Amino acid sequence: MDEMEDGLSALGDFAALFGAESPNDLWLALTLGAGLPSVANSFDAEMVWRHHHGDGQPGAGDTALLLCTDMRWRRATAGLIAAIAGSGVLDEAGLTELATRFLEGTTIIWTAPLSWSDREWVTIELGDQTAEDTAEDTVEISGDDAGGPLNFVRRVPPPLHRWAAAQLVRLHPGEWADVWECAQRLDAAGTGAALDGMLDVLGALSEPAASGLLAIGLGWPRGSVRRTALERLAEREGPDAACRLAARDPDAKIREWAEKLARSRSAVGSTSTSTGASPQPPDPTADIQPTLFEV
Repeated sequence: MDEMEDGLSALGDFAALFGAESPNDLWLALTLGAGLPSVANSFDAEMVWRHHHGDGQPGAGDTALLLCTDMRWRRATAGLIAAIAGSGVLDEAGLTELATRFLEGTTIIWTAPLSWSDREWVTIELGDQTAEDTAEDTVEISGDDAGGPLNFVRRVPPPLHRWAAAQLVRLHPGEWADVWECAQRLDAAGTGAALDGMLDVLGALSEPAASGLLAIGLGWPRGSVRRTALERLAEREGPDAACRLAARDPDAKIREWAEKLARSRSAVGSTSTSTGASPQPPDPTADIQPTLFEV
């Protein structure tokens, strides 16, 4: 019975988002709706995005920010931002602005239109994210005699930091140092995710910048970031260099990755010798899950 009620609530929530008559109504539903269970895919959010902005309707930047930071899709953030960025709705300037906002912090402020105000300041604070699937929004309201806009605090999860850093470096490679400076102001998870994103687009950088950033990634405390850096090292200097370094890594998963890579190289070498064909370098990410937006 509870599952049926949850399903009906989710269906009604989707209908409210999809059927909003204006961007303003959609933003109201996205900011004031709370308490629904999170979902593991972004299909419904993508449908809402295409329906409301697929034909170039205004307010796309605000909608993108609110959708991606909404608790409903906290388990599907990576796929959602990829779909929004790939939809073509936002131009380069719009994507740059969105990425810049996401790198401002672990939480950011979204200011509602002035028409929402009623001589009060309202701040929406996110709950404890350690219990990810049960976290709910809480509302704090304080009076302001001068009146003013409504401010909503939105949590920016690590996948958005990763996308944002990659997006800014890809579009503006000459400003990579500024991107890295912003990334270092985030919390540990956010900084690591942003570094992952910069490593994802390492080829966009000059050789000195790429080498320096790669060195940072190879020495990063978090194993997932070192893994990304090792993959870039394999692309740049060959699998042998990455295997030698990974074999000494304290993370067992990274050592296992190195063993798989070494075995795949051995298999290719044996096949080439028996057939007389020239050996071909293996794909350094063969049999490995893609790491884009991994956190």
